[in-house]
Amino acid sequence: MRGFEPENMGDIERVNLMFYHPAVMKAKGYFRQGYVVQSQADLHSTHGTMLSTSSHLTRTSKDISLAVTDLESGVVGWIWFYKDARHPLPKRVQSDLGLTRNNSRIYQLSYEKLISVDWPAKLLNLTKHVTHEYLMTERKGVIVEGLRLAIVRVRREFRALYGKGKKLAFYAFVSSDNIPSRKVLIQNDFAKIERRYKYDGALQDLWVKIS
Repeated sequence: MRGFEPENMGDIERVNLMFYHPAVMKAKGYFRQGYVVQSQADLHSTHGTMLSTSSHLTRTSKDISLAVTDLESGVVGWIWFYKDARHPLPKRVQSDLGLTRNNSRIYQLSYEKLISVDWPAKLLNLTKHVTHEYLMTERKGVIVEGLRLAIVRVRREFRALYGKGKKLAFYAFVSSDNIPSRKVLIQNDFAKIERRYKYDGALQDLWVKIS
């Protein structure tokens, strides 16, 4: 696990490949909006802030992004801890868990894995920095372990800054039919809140972990 390298074309290509995989685009609704990969530039340009986001926790409560890597330091997934003003942890849940502005820091989290199946030929033909064989290699459990390591890292940095006087909380909204994401959270000791909450108009399960 490491921070992203904004000038590393291998990092850029792999992150974009994860984003443009048809399963991910369908899940995020981009196919319905008519968006498709147009050219090689789509795989080799930075479209967002993840690659330039800090990999360390600071007192300023900024977002944190971490690359999940293989033994050769190639990116096979990512973990992103962020503040989401549109979808905060519900106040009722914060109250039930004893979380306040003064005694805690709260991050929503997202994660993604480099999928190993169903790669379209158009995408495969655009790659420069990863082989087709590598893309199609099964990588089981990388996000389960990646999230575990990411939480350990962020918690260590949080304790170095604040000791044991503050709580560190993570939460995620997950569709009830997203079984892989649910398994990742269960294996990292997240607890599902009994009530479901709306996220962009759709009811989602809410998972929380106090670390």
